[in-house]
Amino acid sequence: MTHFTVTVHTPEAKTIEEAVVEVVEVLAPYAEEVDDPAGHPRFVLETEDGESWWTNPDALWDWYQIGGRWAGSLIVGAGVETWVGSAGTARGRPGRVPEMLAKSHVSTDVAKRGDIDLEALGLRSYEENLEEHARLQTDEWALWVREGVAEQARVMGAQEWARGQMAEKGPWHTVGWLDAGGYRGGDMGWFGVTVSEEEGWGSAFQKLLAAVPADQFVVVVDCHI
Repeated sequence: MTHFTVTVHTPEAKTIEEAVVEVVEVLAPYAEEVDDPAGHPRFVLETEDGESWWTNPDALWDWYQIGGRWAGSLIVGAGVETWVGSAGTARGRPGRVPEMLAKSHVSTDVAKRGDIDLEALGLRSYEENLEEHARLQTDEWALWVREGVAEQARVMGAQEWARGQMAEKGPWHTVGWLDAGGYRGGDMGWFGVTVSEEEGWGSAFQKLLAAVPADQFVVVVDCHI
């Protein structure tokens, strides 16, 4: 089982509260289990060795939480409305905003696309990538889980590697994108390992984000499956 992030576009929402409600509707077709699979358009009946069961080949989650382990993924200017998660969601952590911007910016899990500060996110990404580069030099667990990335980090300089990761990952950590057109992005295996990725995902993600009208909301969701 694993956790991974999906950024959800909620085009109908006019308020931050409506965006939180719309996430439920957008994610509903991608449930791993439902009460009535026979009446669900994405579930199919599989049969093997005389036994039959319903399955959703497009399943993304058995449960999810807005923000969750990636609480505060988005950065907006101070004064912009933010979404305060349910109990247990540590969104808005100070560490999610670069120290030099702590007085002028705040973090959130839900925001209008036009309110998201991409330069602030870029600074945070660069700082986090530098920290990860240092960790990958000695972390044997990371070398096993992220073999190719860790090996690359061990032969590249910290600043060069950090900038390269910014281009590959996009403005914030997200494995996939979900909107009315469906899901795009990586498929996840156990322990948070991506078993398949869309080539050039960082650039593709930024294009998807740029296509969202400035007054529409995006929501970062922690999915578990």
